[in-house]
Amino acid sequence: MNTLIISSSSKEIFILITKNKKIYLKTITGKGSGSKIAPVIKKMIDELNININDFNEFAIDIGPGSFTGIRISIAFLQGLMINSNKKIKTFYSTDLINISFEKEVKKRMVLKRAREDAAYVSLYENKKRLFGPKMISAEELKKYEDYALLGDESLYFKEKYNLKNEYYEVKINYTKILELLENSNSVEIKDLKPLYLQKPIAVEVWEKKNNKKMPEKNWN
Repeated sequence: MNTLIISSSSKEIFILITKNKKIYLKTITGKGSGSKIAPVIKKMIDELNININDFNEFAIDIGPGSFTGIRISIAFLQGLMINSNKKIKTFYSTDLINISFEKEVKKRMVLKRAREDAAYVSLYENKKRLFGPKMISAEELKKYEDYALLGDESLYFKEKYNLKNEYYEVKINYTKILELLENSNSVEIKDLKPLYLQKPIAVEVWEKKNNKKMPEKNWN
């Protein structure tokens, strides 16, 4: 089984290739890292002496996180697979953070920064996601102070809003992505899109004016 996996929703982009049960990983950091995705993959493929037709499976992180980074990866895959009928497996960046955390902490919350005053939130009990990813205001985070916070972006909200949650730093275990893919969704390449959770500004204004929530089905 040969697999190509791309994750570009965070500051550190990673490209993972499996070939004959061996795992090969490259990470990309720094300014303009998104523009390096294509050349890094080409170099890996050349070094491993394989071509695109040799891959049985493709997977991509659709967020939440850097919308620009995700769009670059999607555009790359769509160009790469223009004549392919293979489907793409998708996964969430928050799920990868959760599955990388191996301590015995039952209730977990992963936050990704949406805005200074809002976070993309996923709630878990061990490895099972119970809620999210969903965008909520920073003030609403105080409802979940019995959940442990995971990941460096969670620390931003803990410090800025004086949250009482326990906090744990998480070192991403990239090989754990293979576990996520066992139960992940697959989509046609033409239907591949980033996860989009931002609430329209007009909706926020309406909610503040009327002091109630607008159903998501009415956002557009």
